[in-house]
Amino acid sequence: MKNIKNSLAQSKRYERYIFKVASFRKPVLKSGNGSFVEDLDGNKYLDLMSGQFCLGFGHLYPEFNKVVIKQLKKIVHTNTLSLTEEVFKAAKALSATTNGQLKKTLLLSTGAEAVEAALRYAKFFTQKEGVVGIEDGYHGLTLATQSISSKGLYAKPKVPLTFSIPTPDWINRPKNTTVDEFIENCLKISESQLQPFLGKIAAFIVEPIISVGGMIFPPKKYFQGIAQLAKKHNALLIFDECQTGLGRTGKWFAYQYFDIVPDILVVSKISGLGLPISAILLKDEIAKRVEGKYIHFSSHQNDPLGGAIIEFVIEHINKKNILKKINKSGMYFLNKLTILSKFQPWIKNPRGLGLMIAFDLPFNKYNEKINPGFDLINMIEDEGIIIQAIRQGKTFRILPNFLISNKEIDLFINKLTICIKKLAKKYALRKNRL
Repeated sequence: MKNIKNSLAQSKRYERYIFKVASFRKPVLKSGNGSFVEDLDGNKYLDLMSGQFCLGFGHLYPEFNKVVIKQLKKIVHTNTLSLTEEVFKAAKALSATTNGQLKKTLLLSTGAEAVEAALRYAKFFTQKEGVVGIEDGYHGLTLATQSISSKGLYAKPKVPLTFSIPTPDWINRPKNTTVDEFIENCLKISESQLQPFLGKIAAFIVEPIISVGGMIFPPKKYFQGIAQLAKKHNALLIFDECQTGLGRTGKWFAYQYFDIVPDILVVSKISGLGLPISAILLKDEIAKRVEGKYIHFSSHQNDPLGGAIIEFVIEHINKKNILKKINKSGMYFLNKLTILSKFQPWIKNPRGLGLMIAFDLPFNKYNEKINPGFDLINMIEDEGIIIQAIRQGKTFRILPNFLISNKEIDLFINKLTICIKKLAKKYALRKNRL
C-alpha cells in the first residue's frame, strides 16, 4: 500500500471548496514528466491516460513549453474579429492533414464547443433540425451534445429531434452471427428507425472509435453504410475525432481508414496538448454556402496561442515521424496484451488501433454487489499505474502519450500481470466462501 498521507491531508484541508462532480482519486498530484506523474508524497505513477487523452507528447514536454513561452511573449488572445498569422498557419496545417479534402477551419476551445459549432452549421446548411447519433456514443456535456450521447439519458431536457441508432458492438453480438451479418443488421435497423423522419435530419455524428461506450472499433463497412444513410437523408456527416484525431490511431484521422471523407470534422484534445484548444474543419463547398450568413462569435475563437500550438503539434509529428512510432508502439502494446490474455483468462478481447487500446474483464464476474473492475483500478494504482475503466468497470481503455517507450509498456504489462493474479485469487476465495 502506497503512503499517501500528504495527499489525504491536503484533500481533507481543501475538499470543502471543491465541487465533487465525480469520485476523485486519492493521490493528489504535484508534477509530471514524460509518461509519469508524481503525488505529494513522492509516489510516481505511469500515466496511461496522457492526462485526459490530451498530452500527445507527455507531461512537461520541453519543446512544447518553448512554443507556449514564445507565444506568451508575443500575443495570446485577440478580439473575435481579428486574426493573426498563427491562426492562418494552423488552418493551413490542419487542411494539409486531410490532404486538402477539408479546407476551412474554425479554431475554438473545448471539444463540446466544437461539436456544438458543427451541429449549428449543419442545421443552418441543411435548414433542418434533426441529429442522429449512436446509442452509446459520447460527444460532450452541453445540452445538445448530451442529447446525442448515451441515448440522451442525461440531457434535461433532451433537445427535440435527436435520434439514437444501434451501437455496432460487434464483439458482443449474438451467437451464431458473423460480424458482417451483425453490421448489416445494425444498418438495416438504423435505416428503418429513421425512415419516418426523411426530410428532417440535418446531420449524422459518429465517433470512429466509440470510446466511452465500450472502446468499440466498428469496421469500414459500418461507416460506409452510415455515409450512404446520411446521403439518403440529404444530411451532413460529422466525424467527432476529439479522441482519435491528430495521430492517435496511427493516421492523422481515423476516418482515413474508411475511404470516406466527412462533411465536418471535429478536432480536440491532442490539438491543445493539455490546453483547451479545438477546431472544426469543413469541406470547401459547405463552408462557401454558410460563410458570412451565420455568425459564430465566441470569446476564445481563433486565438493566436491555440494557432501556435496546433501548428507545432502537426509540424512536430511530421518532423519526428511520430505517426510511424504510434503504429509501431501500438502494435507492440497490443501484442503484449494479447499474449497476456492467452495465459490470463481474466483479460478478454484485447483490441486497439494505434495507441488507442482496450481490454475487458469477464462480464460474467459482475453483479449488483461485485465489481472486479473497481478492485483492479485500486490494485493497479497502488502498483503505480493510472488507467481508466468504463462500462461500470468492465472495460479498460489505454490512451498513453505518443512517445511511450517499450520499457514503459513492459512495466504496465508486468504490473497488470501481478494485479490480475491478485484479482483472480481474491475472487476465487470469495467464490469458495460462498
